[in-house]
Amino acid sequence: MKKALFLILAFLLFAEPAKAQTKIRIDDDATNPDFKVLIGKDVSYPDIKIRIGEDIENADFVVGITRERIKADLIISKSNFPDFTVAASDTMSSPDLKIRASEDEPAPDLKIQVNKHGRANYYVYNEGVFMSLYDLVVVLLPAVNIHTAFQHDSLKDLLSPGNKRVQ
Repeated sequence: MKKALFLILAFLLFAEPAKAQTKIRIDDDATNPDFKVLIGKDVSYPDIKIRIGEDIENADFVVGITRERIKADLIISKSNFPDFTVAASDTMSSPDLKIRASEDEPAPDLKIQVNKHGRANYYVYNEGVFMSLYDLVVVLLPAVNIHTAFQHDSLKDLLSPGNKRVQ
């Protein structure tokens, strides 16, 4: 009995807490996406302008890239059953959201620093081989929604608790 109690206490003390993870599949050819994003460096009349990179001063938040899925908050998924499917490209027609993003955006609404090592507010894991800067911005849409004070109706609708896919 004492051994079982000891094992339970040890497990509770040393087990890593469960973490909510959001899996987002990014596919510019998705036939029925949950959300459509026009994203690029030269997007005209963007809904949001983002400066993102490693050397960003006074960032609104910091994102880290992790090789360990268990540590991730947000996952760029290759699964057929993600939480959300987002169609994103620099030529998207009828987008829900238009984003201009680059390392040198002159007048950003949001600044995101990418840390290769160290602490971050959010950690991203990529199930694929390659991740572009735009993929990173798209997977960060839940964080963008929070850090822009929920001002984009299309993001609020997608990420609201009433959405059947958000649990």
